[in-house]
Amino acid sequence: MLFSKTLECPGDSKSVTEMLKSTGYYRSRWKDLDPRASVDVNVSGKQIRVTSSLDIPEATVSAISNMLNSGIQVRVVEIWDLDESGNATKGSISAALTGVPAKASATLKATPGQGEPPTTVFRLHGDVTCTVPLIGTGLERAVVKRLDQALAHETTVIKEFLTS
Repeated sequence: MLFSKTLECPGDSKSVTEMLKSTGYYRSRWKDLDPRASVDVNVSGKQIRVTSSLDIPEATVSAISNMLNSGIQVRVVEIWDLDESGNATKGSISAALTGVPAKASATLKATPGQGEPPTTVFRLHGDVTCTVPLIGTGLERAVVKRLDQALAHETTVIKEFLTS
């Protein structure tokens, strides 16, 4: 199931790029799902590569875990390309669930917002795929519907991180 979402957050390109290089930011992002999430940030040349591994407990994903009888491990890889000024401008994110035939991926674009104080606008265009027979399409719809809540949470995490 295809989706497109937009997220505007505080901060200019430079401060947002520094945030994207920080393991602390990603730990804040994941703390409600898995406070012990593993986060690896690698900055090399003109790219930021972030790999996060989360163990999501059964209670958090009760609808799916009832079918699986256990929690779910999620691996998220986020890659940002840096422009000539060293600012994140475009990238990709992918998520795979261990032991579940489901995945999500999106292209990312970061552009300066309009007005003052400075903001950065993130645009996501992606796809959610679940190949569980009979219920896969319903799960895809549920995930895409939940993206608005996830992006609202992301905005809160970004604001807290950039103002701390």
